[in-house]
Order: sequence, then structure tokens, then C-alpha cells
Amino acid sequence: MQERAVLHLFYSCGLRRNEGEALNARDVHFAQRLLYVRSGKGAKRRVVPMPAQVAADLENYYMQERADHQERAFMLNKTGGRMSGQGYQGVLSELLERAGLPPGTTLHHLRHSIATHLLASGVSMELLREFLGHSCLETTQIYAGISRQQLLTL
Repeated sequence: MQERAVLHLFYSCGLRRNEGEALNARDVHFAQRLLYVRSGKGAKRRVVPMPAQVAADLENYYMQERADHQERAFMLNKTGGRMSGQGYQGVLSELLERAGLPPGTTLHHLRHSIATHLLASGVSMELLREFLGHSCLETTQIYAGISRQQLLTL
């Protein structure tokens, strides 16, 4: 369940590594299907909508795998403390190895992937910018892996 939760945080929710590290249990609202990023890049805050399955999987992790519900952090490491960026990357690396995929995919690659996939499914560039928490539309274009031809048709 923890592995699925990690994938959801960094792919489905598009979190940055430091946002995952800072995520507290109070920031994830399962019933409302919202995740609050309270300390994003440049001290920006944003609200990330979660599909029903993402909210359900995160709730399952929280309710079933967290031994200490008193800890403020949403994601806990093996010793019960707040999960670090290195810990998140370790979970992803283990998944890649078990799946027989080459190493090297990072949490940041997951963020780029969701941007590209959302754009390809028809999400507007402005909504994508808000989802990712970017100040500048140009940054979002880089994240989304937009080709020159795609830019001409926007």
C-alpha cells in the first residue's frame, strides 16, 4: 500500500519531492478528494484534486499501514518518522527493480509524466499550470514535454 501511495503522491498528485516531505496527515482530505500543498516552491500554496481511486488508496495506506496515527507526517518511513525525499526515491527505486525496469527514474520524472499525460488528455495549459503550482506558463510547457507542433496548435 505504501508503494501505491508514493506513486499517487508523485504521479497522480504531481507533487515535488520537498512537497512530499512536508505533507502532513491534515493536508489530505479523503472524503473531499483534495490534497493541500501548504509549502510549495516559492512558499506557494495550492489545492490538488484527487480522483476517487487515488483518495481511496491514500486513505487505505493511512488507515492500515500507519502504526502511529499521532505522527503529523502523512507518509512514514520504516522507523515511524517522517519520510524523506531519499526515502521516497528508495521506494520508487525498489519498485523499478522489482518490475525489471532500468534504474534512473526519479520522483521528478513522475511529475513530468503526469503533466504530459494531462495535456495529452485535453487539460488546458492554464489548469495544468495551476495543478503543478507553477508561476510561469513557460515552465509548465517545459514540464509537459510539449513539441513545437503542439505549441502551434494551442
